[in-house]
Amino acid sequence: MKITKTASGKTTVKISKKDWENFGKKAGWYGPGDISQEDYDDDDWEIDQGLLDKSIMKNISLLLEDLSSYGVDAKVEKSPETKEWDLFINNNLITTSFDLEDIFGRVKQIGREYGI
Repeated sequence: MKITKTASGKTTVKISKKDWENFGKKAGWYGPGDISQEDYDDDDWEIDQGLLDKSIMKNISLLLEDLSSYGVDAKVEKSPETKEWDLFINNNLITTSFDLEDIFGRVKQIGREYGI
């Protein structure tokens, strides 16, 4: 996997097709229609970081809904000042990270604590 930043400031992740599929399966969000294989060549897929974050955020939202059904007030926000992702549980800041995958992992861990 290779993370690059263009002159315009856009961040992209370049990974092999096999790594992408394995990552998606482990994360639980890879499936038909998420990312079209036609958009990428067979050897390497260049994935826009925004698209990757959107897919991860979709799954975070599902987990947050499940937590809500257990009476847990959970939310994830991006701080406009620091540009970091913040995870709040019952209005308490639990963790902060620039990496949305870290937040996803923490939300999954909290979900497991509630039996989700």
